[in-house]
Amino acid sequence: MSLFVGVARSSCAFFPDTDEAQALDIANKLRAAISAHDVITSNGAFRVTITFGVAGVEFDVQDAIRRADVALYEGKNQGGNTVVPATQIHDKN
Repeated sequence: MSLFVGVARSSCAFFPDTDEAQALDIANKLRAAISAHDVITSNGAFRVTITFGVAGVEFDVQDAIRRADVALYEGKNQGGNTVVPATQIHDKN
């Protein structure tokens, strides 16, 4: 069984029985759906965006969450509203 974790700010989602490509596809679909529409309030409209870091769980769930979090902040440093796989990050921790 494969398990991937996606981290978005202070939230975490688990995608069981997925490989990396599937997990990235799910995260990208969620990102696109969230950012596709303006939110209308009495103070005007605004757009919500989301950035995901995605990492596979090998043996240690906490390590996967940490790696996904590193990828999340890399995505934020790239300007946000993106999905970054942890496999693309050279983690120094």
